[in-house]
Amino acid sequence: RSAITPTFSSGKLKQMTVHIERCADMLVSRLAENESTGTVFNVKELAGGYTMDVISGTAFGVDVDSMNNPDHPLVKSAKAFFEFSLFNPLIVMLCEYVFIISQMR
Repeated sequence: RSAITPTFSSGKLKQMTVHIERCADMLVSRLAENESTGTVFNVKELAGGYTMDVISGTAFGVDVDSMNNPDHPLVKSAKAFFEFSLFNPLIVMLCEYVFIISQMR
């Protein structure tokens, strides 16, 4: 608790608020743009972009602008990290490990 308490002090949260509001304004403008043109869009993509922008800006100090730049290397890496596939070598190795350990008992 004492290690993360300074991160969420009132002064630090006030500094984060500026960045969060800027990201929220970009999200609202993107929604308004899609609404005015009648474009069908994926809400999950926009919400994920907003979340990525807020986290990358507040935690790492990096301005990714993932809503307008989905090809940014950080965005691609995050998508690849959270992509789930049963044929992922790590998942296969984990399943094999669990099977081998269960057989050893």
